Amino acid sequence: MSLVRRVSSATVSRALRGHSNVSDETRMRIEQVANELNYRPNASAARLASKTSAGVALVVPALDGWYFSTVMAGVESALSAEDSNCSSTSRVISRLATG
Repeated sequence: MSLVRRVSSATVSRALRGHSNVSDETRMRIEQVANELNYRPNASAARLASKTSAGVALVVPALDGWYFSTVMAGVESALSAEDSNCSSTSRVISRLATG
C-alpha cells in the first residue's frame, strides 16, 4: 500500500493506528487506499511485529483430576471474555523416571 501513495510503510502504519503525527490529508489518502484494498489489520501480525504477546501460561501437575481441569476451564472462560482471540492448548509432558 505504501507504494500506491508514495509514503513510507511507517507513515502508513502510524496513519492506520491513529497517531497524531500524520497530517489529516495523508491519513485520509491512506485510509481511502486501505478501504479500496479491503485492508483489515491482523492482530497476530501486529503482536509479532511489536514482539509482545499477552500470553498466559498455567502450569498444573495433572489434567485428569476434577480440580485442575475446572481451574483451567475457568481461566479459559475468563480470558475468552476479555479477548476474542483467546485460544488454549493443553500439552501433556511426561517425565521419565530415572532409577
